[in-house]
Amino acid sequence: MTEARNARVDRISILGAIIGVFALAAPLLVQKANRLASGTPHYLWNSNSVFALLFFGFLYFIVFVLTMQRGPAKMFKQKPRVILVGLIGNIVLVASFFFAGSEARRLAAAAAPYARFSLGAGVWLLSLSGYMLIVSAQKSVKAGSGMNLFLSLSGLALFIFLFGTGAFKDLSIMQEYAARKERFFQEVLQHLRLTNIAVAIALLLGMPLGVWTYRNQRLEKPIFAIINTIQTIPGLALFGLLIAPLSLLSLRYPLIRTLGISGIGAAPAIIALSLYALLPITYNTHIGLKTVDAAVREAGRGMGMSRREIFFSIEVPLSVPVIFNGVRTSVVQAVGNTAIAALIGAGGLGTFIFQGLGQAAPDLILLGALPIIALAVIADRSMFVLTALITPKGLKV
Repeated sequence: MTEARNARVDRISILGAIIGVFALAAPLLVQKANRLASGTPHYLWNSNSVFALLFFGFLYFIVFVLTMQRGPAKMFKQKPRVILVGLIGNIVLVASFFFAGSEARRLAAAAAPYARFSLGAGVWLLSLSGYMLIVSAQKSVKAGSGMNLFLSLSGLALFIFLFGTGAFKDLSIMQEYAARKERFFQEVLQHLRLTNIAVAIALLLGMPLGVWTYRNQRLEKPIFAIINTIQTIPGLALFGLLIAPLSLLSLRYPLIRTLGISGIGAAPAIIALSLYALLPITYNTHIGLKTVDAAVREAGRGMGMSRREIFFSIEVPLSVPVIFNGVRTSVVQAVGNTAIAALIGAGGLGTFIFQGLGQAAPDLILLGALPIIALAVIADRSMFVLTALITPKGLKV
């Protein structure tokens, strides 16, 4: 089983490296006369970034050598090998933006004042390649371990450091950021606020519902039918359906209006996001309790434990890892779904996405989209590590 698992991880690494090699032939930057104009691509081989071409080529050569199960790779044990692949993935991920920023700085020195330098397809393919190498390594490193966490966050820490040094300041997306710096952090906080409140409400509703459907099987089908139906409603449609009833309530009851609840804004956004986050938590709570071995419950009864004691001392601890996986799914979904909340005046990073769409400004769209992706990845890895830490040792494989 271990050999099969390692082979699977190696295939992911090889695929990531192949994508990275093809990325070297794609444009690193696109130079535009202004933020809305079409541009001219700049490649690694026809610029002063030949060093970058050699740098990435050397890294991918190492990856190919390490992923081979023979030759020089035999000098390393499996664990150091995959850790090195993961570290290379982090380097590739950050270096793709670093070299793009360096090239933008070089070109900006001789360009017109309003020239813009957008990230090209090469950067996105290199980022995908680096992420695949990181995921590949994490599959072979113990979940929740310090090394797993290091592989998850080292690239992010390096990226933040370079961001602070101004290494990316000549990129077009950073110019969009500079023009909206104060507003950007306000929208990040609002995005997190909406997400956290929605997931907290979903937890308060979903876990009791999961326990209820587990205890009373007659309620299982109707409750999950309702929750599944909510999931099938498109996000924008659900936001729209909430506008009319909330507007009516706020007009009829002044107390509700004084609490800030109206047809647009945070209230309908939080309600919709909570409903979308409900299914994974409810379902995983139900499944987690349902899959506890009946023999374990019988052993508890044989020891004289009451139903309440069996629930809190046996069923809940054994089902917590499954429940947390549901919370993890809900958090990641909520981070992405919150982007739509900007359409009804709730704010968040989706504000920049829809402003960019309205202005046909791709870099402004990225100013909203990239932080959402980053937040989703951070939330996913954090919940993954937390789930691994709280999983009882006897349940770990």
